[in-house]
Amino acid sequence: MTVPVVQSLLFAREQGAAVPKDLVDRAAEILRLQRLETGAFVYDSRDPAVSKPNPNTKKAILQVSPTSLVPGACARSAACEAMLTILGRGDPKNLKGSIDAFFDHWDELEKRRKKTGTHEGPYRIAPYYFYYGHRYAAQAIELLPKEMRSQDRARMLETLLRTRDDDGT
Repeated sequence: MTVPVVQSLLFAREQGAAVPKDLVDRAAEILRLQRLETGAFVYDSRDPAVSKPNPNTKKAILQVSPTSLVPGACARSAACEAMLTILGRGDPKNLKGSIDAFFDHWDELEKRRKKTGTHEGPYRIAPYYFYYGHRYAAQAIELLPKEMRSQDRARMLETLLRTRDDDGT
C-alpha cells in the first residue's frame, strides 16, 4: 500500500498540505529495498515466509515467498517502479521491465479475477488486485519515454478489452 499512500500524499502536497520530505524519502527507500534482482517487489518483508532474522546480525534476510515471485508480483512491480520514477529514483530499464512482466504474467492475474477469497492460489493474488494492477501498469506506461508509449498503450487496451463481458461491462 506504499504506492497509493505516497501518491495520495503527493497529491495532498500539490493541494498545499504539508507533507514532510523525509516521509516521502523513507517510502522511496523502502520501495528500493523491496526490489529483488528478478525485478519483482517483496509484498511484505514482515511476512515470516519472506523475512527471517540472521542469527549473527539480528537483521532480516529476504527470502523468496510465492508473493515475491515475478508472476505474483507483476502488478505490484509496475506500481513500485512507477512510484520510484515519479520520485526521481527510477530507472527506465526497470520501468519497462515491469511493464513487460505485467503483460507476460497477466494470465496469473486473470486467474484470480472474479474469484472469492483473498490472497489464495500459488501466488496469493487477491481478486481486487486485478484492476489495481492495470491502473498502475497504465501509469507506468505513461512514464516511459514518449517514443516508447504507443506500443504498450495498444497492448494495454487489447489486454484490458479481454476482460469485457458479453454485456459490455
